[in-house]
Amino acid sequence: MNLFSNTRFSLPEEDRLTAALLCVLEHTNRRLLVEFAALCNVNCDSATANSAEFDVQVPLPQSRPDAVIRLRGGDLVIEAKHTAPFDASQFARHAFGLASNAGSFDRPILVALTGNPREQTTIRASVAAAMAGGGRATAVTWWRVAALVSTYAISPDSGEATRLLAAQFRDYLKDLGYAHHPRQRVTMKALQEAAAAVCALRATATAADDTLKALMDALKRTPGGVGLRWQIDCFRGLDFRFLDTQVRPAAPLRLRVVPYADGDGVFRLKYYLTFAPAAAPRCAEALAAGRADLRKAFGEGLVCDTEKDGFFRVLDHLPHDVVERMYAGDEGALSDAADAIGRLFASVRQIVETAL
Repeated sequence: MNLFSNTRFSLPEEDRLTAALLCVLEHTNRRLLVEFAALCNVNCDSATANSAEFDVQVPLPQSRPDAVIRLRGGDLVIEAKHTAPFDASQFARHAFGLASNAGSFDRPILVALTGNPREQTTIRASVAAAMAGGGRATAVTWWRVAALVSTYAISPDSGEATRLLAAQFRDYLKDLGYAHHPRQRVTMKALQEAAAAVCALRATATAADDTLKALMDALKRTPGGVGLRWQIDCFRGLDFRFLDTQVRPAAPLRLRVVPYADGDGVFRLKYYLTFAPAAAPRCAEALAAGRADLRKAFGEGLVCDTEKDGFFRVLDHLPHDVVERMYAGDEGALSDAADAIGRLFASVRQIVETAL
């Protein structure tokens, strides 16, 4: 079974291929993203790669590029082609949209991911004409992407999670006809390491599910958890769960606790509060006034900002050592985590309810 090709979804192959690429770039060692950006003629250091944001099907006035990777110094706006031929008029519409929304992108470069290397000259000429106002464009073949991920699939320095995802994506590309044949031989040790990585990831997903259930019960016993109505649901189609609750029905304030994978493939926990658009301006104003006190109480890592969909949020991450001990079944760490989340939720709720 392949993680990317054997799915239940009915999306077109082109969309699935793009989604698989973004999944690999987001959840593997960010050195891979640095090298992918270099293929697209964008210089990207480690700090920039670590702060990258990923999105698919981004609407522009007259078109919808397949993906955007936001990088300080050069957003990658991607149009992916698998079997369909390059469409110069489509790229011209993308170029128009980028020029019309200059404030929404940081020095964007329009990237054609193509399955036909003979199209690259045509792509560059067509897009250069469309972006005569100063925009940038380039073309990258899926074969070059396959060669790049193949090096990470076999490198002992990549880390288990990165090797696993890179190998799965390499094999997916191979099944679609974009084969890359490195000279290195597959050894029994490499196969055993891949099997161990699969088992570890499955065990971690189960641990995340069990940890969230226990955390839900512990959080209910904190002052900040009084009156919370919880639901547990699947998160983005993955095998683990996340906690989601509201203060009261139709309330603008909502708390979520979500497991996520960091750049090394290790699962962590973050928690955030969001406010419905109608209440966001008042919440934002109240929290802006109390932000200094919140950060003094909960640390400088606390994030208070406005998301692109208009929801105001307050975001924090549990310390890594606490999460690791939680996954190991440490009841003390579970209590510490519930107390940290409960205290933040209670403080934010007090500020918001006073403002409302």
